[in-house]
Amino acid sequence: MKNERLLVFGGSFDPPHQGHMALLRNAAAAVRPGRVLVIPSGTAPHKRASATPGPLRAAMCACFRQVFPGAEVSPIEIERPGRSYTVHTLARLQAENPGARLYLSIGGDMLLSFAEWYHYKDILRMATLVAQSRGEEAMPRLEAAADALRKQGGQVVFAPGPVVPAASSAIRRAVAEGKDVSPLVPEEALKIIRQNRLYTNN
Repeated sequence: MKNERLLVFGGSFDPPHQGHMALLRNAAAAVRPGRVLVIPSGTAPHKRASATPGPLRAAMCACFRQVFPGAEVSPIEIERPGRSYTVHTLARLQAENPGARLYLSIGGDMLLSFAEWYHYKDILRMATLVAQSRGEEAMPRLEAAADALRKQGGQVVFAPGPVVPAASSAIRRAVAEGKDVSPLVPEEALKIIRQNRLYTNN
């Protein structure tokens, strides 16, 4: 649909947690998109490949429909062989959704290093960045980074709102140690973790 706002929300989601839920809630409130596309990452350039199969990570992402009921989960990155770059994902989305306005949700820390991303100027040309703000003390640096990208023709908006401290790596360790992670992991994702014995040594 022409001029439809399409919010792209990506991450490893290994597993998705309440921190991710809060970030999506903040981004959706800032953008008011017509569609939300949740994209579990493939093999990111800066990370090792996830040991959790892509289809299971994608299945866990159904939890994001609690935040945005019509959220779609796309396998385009987990099905792509080799390293997965954001610029290639956006180019495909642009081709598949002619006339749509793309919005890319990123963390505040990613905004600070965005000029180091692969073909970052092409990303700026294709999508508006939706940066998560992380408290007043961080805003001067984030605003400076945003202004630098705007001077290069980019568009950056901020998504203020509550941030839930959580890390997927810490959750994986806690599951391996037999700890209760239900306060941090949405029920839909928790069921898949339990059914498939994810993050255990068994």
